[in-house]
Amino acid sequence: TAVFARSASLGLHGWHGIAWDASASLFYLSIDFPIGGTRQGRLYTYEPRSRQAQLVGLLPQTGFFALDCDANGQLWGVSPFGLYLIDKLSAQGSRFCAVPPSTFGFSIDRGTGQFFLTHRTGNGQGVLAEIVPRNGQILSSIALSGPTPLGFCFVDGVCPGRASTYGNGC
Repeated sequence: TAVFARSASLGLHGWHGIAWDASASLFYLSIDFPIGGTRQGRLYTYEPRSRQAQLVGLLPQTGFFALDCDANGQLWGVSPFGLYLIDKLSAQGSRFCAVPPSTFGFSIDRGTGQFFLTHRTGNGQGVLAEIVPRNGQILSSIALSGPTPLGFCFVDGVCPGRASTYGNGC
C-alpha cells in the first residue's frame, strides 16, 4: 500500500503529462493552458529540491497527455497528433509518427529502448502496444482487461507491490 503526501503546490492547473528526467533531476510537465477561448500547450520543468516550476516554452500542439524520457535523457510526448521528440530547452517538437486516435498512455522502457502506448480499438477494447517510433508500426499488442489505463509508467528495476510485469518494466 502506497502512502502519498503532497510536497508542494505548483499553482499549475490542467496539466496532462509528467516525466522524470534522471539526467537532469527534473520533472517535465505538459499543460493545456486556456488563453481566451483557446488552449495553448505549454511545457514546464519542476525542480523538487527548490520546489520551483519554470516555463520552458510553448509546445507544438495541445493535448500532450503523456511524456517520458528515454535512456539518453531525450524527452518524448504523445498528443492526438502523434509521437513527438521534444526539445527540453525550447519545448519545440519534431513529429515522428502518427499514433492510434484513441491513445491515452505512453511510456518508454529505458532498459530496452522499447516504446509502448495504451489505446482503445474500434470496439472499445483496451490495448497495450509496442510501437516503432520512426514510423508508428505496432510490433506487438496485448489486450487489457478492465478499463484502459489513462497513463502508465515503466519502472526500471523491481516491480513494487501488485504492479504487473511486462518486459523489463512494470
